[in-house]
Formats: sequence, C-alpha cells, structure tokens
Amino acid sequence: MAHVLARTDINAPTGAAPQGIDEDVAAAAAQFVLCWRIVVSDGGLPLELLLQRASHLNPHLRFALVTPPQGTLPGAPRPETRSPLPSLESLTADVIHFSRMTRGAPQVAPPGATIANTLAIWPIICGNGNHVPAPAEAETVMSVLQSNNMKSEKVRFIDRSGSIKFRPGEREQIVMYLIRVCSRMDLPNQVLHLTVMLLDRYHGKVRTALPMAQLQQIFVALLSIAFKVIGAPPNLHAILTNLGQGQFTCEDVHRTEVTVLEVLQFDVATPTLLEALESRLVPFVLPGETESSSVVATLAKFMVEMSLLHAPLHYQYSHAVLAAGAVYAALCCSQPVMAHIESLLQDTAEICERPNF
Repeated sequence: MAHVLARTDINAPTGAAPQGIDEDVAAAAAQFVLCWRIVVSDGGLPLELLLQRASHLNPHLRFALVTPPQGTLPGAPRPETRSPLPSLESLTADVIHFSRMTRGAPQVAPPGATIANTLAIWPIICGNGNHVPAPAEAETVMSVLQSNNMKSEKVRFIDRSGSIKFRPGEREQIVMYLIRVCSRMDLPNQVLHLTVMLLDRYHGKVRTALPMAQLQQIFVALLSIAFKVIGAPPNLHAILTNLGQGQFTCEDVHRTEVTVLEVLQFDVATPTLLEALESRLVPFVLPGETESSSVVATLAKFMVEMSLLHAPLHYQYSHAVLAAGAVYAALCCSQPVMAHIESLLQDTAEICERPNF
C-alpha cells in the first residue's frame, strides 16, 4: 500500500479547471477504481486486511472485490441528454402495480428513484400495503444530509492537513492496525471510520511530530472516544485493557482522552464518509438489508474503506461527492442503469446545496 500512497496519478490533476458536481462525482469514481486496481495489483497486507473485513461475504462477492474493472468508467451524463426522472406519483404507481402483478414486494426502489422518493415509498417497497407517500418527511431527511455535509466540510481541510503530517508509512501502519483490531474484535465499521478521521484531525492540530509510542496511546484513546460517540459497549474497559498490551492501562487511556478532547476542542461528533455512503445507498438496498446480498453496497463500502488507507483520495472531495463517487463506480461495475446514475447525481447536487432551516 506504500505504493498507493506514493502514486500521484490517483489525485486530481493540479491546476485543472473547476468542475461541476457531476464531473466531480465521475472523477471521484475513476480515482476509486484506479486506487482499487493498484491495491489489488500490489496485494500484500493492505489487501489481506480489507478482504478479512469482507470474510462474511459469499464467494461471488469476495471474487468481485479482487476483480476491479479494467476499462474506463463512463463520464457523467450531460444535463441536456438526460430524461426527466420519474415523479413520486409515477414511482408509487409502478411499485403498487409490480406488487399486484407479482403478489410480492419489489424489494428495491425502481430505477430513477431519489433518496427522498425512496424513503417516501419504503413501506410499499417492503410490502406493507398501499401506503400514502410522505414527501415532507423525506425532505427533512435531505435537509439533515445537507447539514451533515456542511459539518464535514468545515473540518475536511484540517483532517487532510493532519493526514499529510505523519512520517512516511506511519499513518498507513496505524490505519492497518486499526483495521486489524476492528476485524479481530468485530467492532462496528463506524468506530473505525470515526477513529481514523479523529486521528487525522488531532494530528493536524498538534504542532510537533509525535513518537509512535505516544501515538499508540493516543489512537487507542481516540478509539475509545469514537465508541462513546457512537455508543460504548459494556465491555469497553476490557477492550481498552486488551489494546494496552501491558504498556498502558485503561486509566492511562482515559487521562489521554481528556488531553485529546481538549486539543480537538471537544468537536468529535462530525459525520463520517461511511454515514454519507449509507444514505446514498438507500435507493439501491432494501431497508434493513446488509451489503452481504447487494453488489452495489459491497463494492461501494469496500472502496470507501480502502480510501482510509489512502488519505489523498479520502480527503479529495466532500463526503457527498466522494460517497456518490463510490456508488457511481459500484453501479458501473454491476450492469448500470442510466436512471440510477442520474438520480444519484441529482441527489448529490441537492445535498451539496446549503440547507434551508
């Protein structure tokens, strides 16, 4: 993976002309795929750790993770070439008709459904009868997604500056350790993502490089903070003691937490890229379904987790654009329907707008 970190061709060209949201999403997708190809080609511990995270998947999906596309991804469709997306009323009628014809729920939103429209027709998709859509509730969800994107944008450049202050190979070593720990202890994905983000932010705020021995206690403290933000498990004390490996105690970790929180000014509840991705997958995954049965979700989450090891890509774009890029790339790997891509781009443009509160 050191080769990936050294590759400059993964990044957007310097001095490139400003692009629109659609072009940024397509560019992010292309960078995801390029990074994916390099990770698979290089092999080694990074790929091994990422595949361990996917050990629960069926053989077909695991094979997909080591088979990145080799061709060029299609560019974003130009606005003048797009067909109007289906209305909420049209989507509702299509889902009800499908349910009646097949005597079963369609299990996924029809092509062209945006996040808001998918949320509005979820009860019908799940087979709960002819539910009357509630677009107002869906609009509230979109406002929350807009707000989350703004929150993450406020700290993205601090996080990115911290990610480049590590000594060569140091950040990669820490992130691989965190991935291994989260896999071995079956910790939530959100804990891993939040810990890495807080690690970069902390490193961006301190003025001097820290020795690895001190960094180890700090990133264990950050792991503990991430747990408490998301919801600490009953065995958190045992987890921290195990991670201390006799070098520091759980009490040492708690004292370090206070110092870390002061440096971070207690701003630790920032939405992560994983949260942004999960919202973008709404039209493509049945509510409550895991990625184990969804090719799009599996590939997109794999690419987003892979980006944790590649900071330049992870912080290249806003969460809204980067999450959409991962879904865009995943759609292009699984018999893409143009209406899916168009609704993805429309959602991204809306999320990148300032919310109206």
